[in-house]
Amino acid sequence: MRSGWRVALVATLATVALAACGPGDDEPSADGPTTPADASGGDTPSPPGGFLECGDPDADKVVELADVDLTTATWSTPSGFQETFIYHEENPVDEVFSTWTAEPTAEVDILNIVNVVIYDGVDWGEQAGECGTLPVDVITDQQAGYTEEIGAVPITEAEVTTVAGFPAVEQYIDLPDYDYHGYWLFSQGQLLHAYCQWTNEQELVEAACAELIPSIQVGQ
Repeated sequence: MRSGWRVALVATLATVALAACGPGDDEPSADGPTTPADASGGDTPSPPGGFLECGDPDADKVVELADVDLTTATWSTPSGFQETFIYHEENPVDEVFSTWTAEPTAEVDILNIVNVVIYDGVDWGEQAGECGTLPVDVITDQQAGYTEEIGAVPITEAEVTTVAGFPAVEQYIDLPDYDYHGYWLFSQGQLLHAYCQWTNEQELVEAACAELIPSIQVGQ
């Protein structure tokens, strides 16, 4: 893997039978975050963010695929960062629908960036359950093979979290030229991969990441 003016997208969690419909040139705009409402009252609470589905007793072992159009996603540029067009994807998992990259306004080394990439036309095939779920084991098994192929090493275990109020996966990844903090939001036919990448400016980039991820919003 070569360093240079490139963004190396390592969508380690998105290699389950991907089939892209084709890239697009439109770039999403920036906006604020959304937060799912909590269920309350005497009735049985509704599952938060879709983590439970169809009464599955093993719901903690699956990620529910969001029933939304991820190409409508918006987000805010972190303070102290500006959009840039000098990077391109070095390790895409397939053709992408759109990419967005921001770099610090301060003069720092290259490859310290935040990025959002959206894949369209994702086909999970038989891997997806009847209720639109994807087993966590499928994700981690595929991840292990892909990270080995590109020389990436997981720094942390993949954890289920939320992005824009929907189930997502979060993980830290190490590559020869940089590390990154990645988030993967899956829908039934798309993938949004947001990540924050650094070489020697982890504190700066992680601060930007703390602004970027909560700002992501997806239309219903």
